[in-house]
Amino acid sequence: MEIKSSNASGDSLALSGKSLFAYTPLPPGTIRLLKPESRGPSSGHIWRLETVKVDGAKFDALSYTWGSLDKIFTISLNGRCFHVHHNLYTALPYLATRRRRKFQRLPIWIDAICINQGDKEEVRQQVTFMSNIYGQAKMVWVWLGLTEVQSWIPDAIMLLDKIAGAAPKIKETESKSGRLAIFQDKGLCGLQPALWDAVVHLTANSWYHRVWVIQEAALARDWVFLCGKNEISPEVIHTATKVLDLIKVRDALGNMIRVYDVLQAQGIFSIRVRVQLTLKVPRKYPEHRLLMDVSYFIALTGKQCRLAEDRVWALRGLSTSSALFNQSLQHAPDMNSSYVHFSRYVLSRNAPNDGWWDWLDLAFTPVRTSTLPSWVPDFHVAADYGRFSTVRRHISRVDQEIRASRKNTKFKLGEDKNEVLFCGKMLDDVTEVLDELQDSSEWIRLDRFQALYLQCRMAAWMDKVDSYLDKRRRTHTTRDLMDKNLRHVDMCWRFVLRIENDSGIEGYLRLRSGLDKSREIAARYNDTQGPRDNDSDMLASELMHVKDVRNLGIPYFLHDFHQRELFFTKEDRFGFTMRGVKPGDLVCVFDGALAPHVLSKVDSSKDGKDSWRFVGDAFVHGLMHGEADEMHVDDTEFCMV
Repeated sequence: MEIKSSNASGDSLALSGKSLFAYTPLPPGTIRLLKPESRGPSSGHIWRLETVKVDGAKFDALSYTWGSLDKIFTISLNGRCFHVHHNLYTALPYLATRRRRKFQRLPIWIDAICINQGDKEEVRQQVTFMSNIYGQAKMVWVWLGLTEVQSWIPDAIMLLDKIAGAAPKIKETESKSGRLAIFQDKGLCGLQPALWDAVVHLTANSWYHRVWVIQEAALARDWVFLCGKNEISPEVIHTATKVLDLIKVRDALGNMIRVYDVLQAQGIFSIRVRVQLTLKVPRKYPEHRLLMDVSYFIALTGKQCRLAEDRVWALRGLSTSSALFNQSLQHAPDMNSSYVHFSRYVLSRNAPNDGWWDWLDLAFTPVRTSTLPSWVPDFHVAADYGRFSTVRRHISRVDQEIRASRKNTKFKLGEDKNEVLFCGKMLDDVTEVLDELQDSSEWIRLDRFQALYLQCRMAAWMDKVDSYLDKRRRTHTTRDLMDKNLRHVDMCWRFVLRIENDSGIEGYLRLRSGLDKSREIAARYNDTQGPRDNDSDMLASELMHVKDVRNLGIPYFLHDFHQRELFFTKEDRFGFTMRGVKPGDLVCVFDGALAPHVLSKVDSSKDGKDSWRFVGDAFVHGLMHGEADEMHVDDTEFCMV
């Protein structure tokens, strides 16, 4: 990456000929703090760095995003040149003139300057101490950066205050007309687009997406948001973001306004509330539960960080009483070891009930690091697949009573750090796996002949499942749904395609009928020299049909399903799980599990004991409502690696 040095002309002249700032070693028990020097027109970029004992020190701290690293800007530090990146460079003048408290402006701690970033050992030591720094700071200033609509920020702050005041009424009003009346009464309709852009800058800012800000915000004694010279109360943003995604109005140009991306902000505030509760009443919300919940949130929302291990290390500040980070993780500097130690802690310290199995589901993503044990979530990869539906979430839209086993979970750690032990039942073997379907979101980009080919593939895929269901009906009692034309829709299709109501059934039937006609069209071309080279060779009516089928909601029906594979079993069951399932894999139900799991046997056994790897969580027809608990099958202890 090419790094270009840039500067305002005034600073360039003032700093010309000056040497670069050089750090001196940081003595134990000390930190560096910044003080602005008020001389010259560019005082916001002239600072003094001092080393002080941390005990008893009074200071503020900055929480911000590093932003783009493409360019560097020069400031004066102790009379020497020092390089910073753009976002910090724009913040420094406002930090130099930030609000005084009790006639005093405290020095401030900023990681990019107060830590010698070129000294890896100092970085490691200071990173482990950052939670103390943010917890000790008198005020944590959250820099949200400058925006192209900066002049609208004061109005945006007032608008957020107005929304926060109306939040209780908005939440308790369910009807669209009732909410619209509130929006009109509060003057939210017909506002300038730039004003809403400013609101988005304050509530969906990139700051909320950083992993490290979790501890910075959660541990702060007091904090305030800063955008240019404008201060914003965290309470106002917190309250407003609770209802901001419910607001649906038109701006002055008639554009529909919806602020969707507030989940990240909501999560930051929610975690702060939980952390403060843990600090005040540890027994009510214990630390191990906090770490499980926060790590789950980080994976679910795709928080950003530079290093994979940061997804664990950024939580260090939330761990105050346990030896997790002080002993176990200090000897686990790499990603794999960090994830393994952290997962062992979470799974062994938390009771296997509410949230425990959901947390384990983080291990089941379409892509993951192959060197990790199969039961350990790949937190860095999970950040890209956080909204990937687990089997239980996929199915719960149709059936909220899913629970594969209602027994108490039996779990313990193995002697080897890469092993954990579950108790459950071996119930079935996979005998056949259907081909995976193409990502349905890609169908929109295909030309008509490509779409026709894939529609035929989908029809054949669904026919194969139907043949199994027809066979099963002859030997089992099934629960079927019927439409007004008495065409059957098996319960399996309800689960696989998430058919929730009569409208979904009608859509499914239109899809099946459309796929049948697509095969007729394809058969005609196959009988006459095969498919053509472009859409112009297809009849207009056929072109329209292929387009209509493509628009029948295939992405909706197959949402999240292209990453899974359907399988049949030895005991005539039908199911689906993560891609990678193979004939011979085992279907099991662990005691207390929310869903069945598919396991693959590890080739080499240790001390004569079989070891297994997770393929993934699974839907298995006939094993989703506690049926395994009633089966006369002996419990087995599974060693998972």
